[in-house]
Amino acid sequence: MHSSIDDVLDDNGSFSLEKARATGAIDIVKRLKVATTTIKKGDTTRVVEIELLSSADAREELANYMELDKYDQSRKKAKD
Repeated sequence: MHSSIDDVLDDNGSFSLEKARATGAIDIVKRLKVATTTIKKGDTTRVVEIELLSSADAREELANYMELDKYDQSRKKAKD
């Protein structure tokens, strides 16, 4: 699966949980932090920080999930 930041942002450039789920990019969200600050009554600021897995990290997680590292180790032992 190849995803980009565009797969988690809506048309306004805001993080969209719905879009991330719909595109499958939810699986590469490593960290999500939402902070809302009230400056004065009725005036709030919302900051969203998103960290996505790099493609290398995503491949490694997938390989671990599929236990491919164990498969490679057993192939090496069989050759010896």
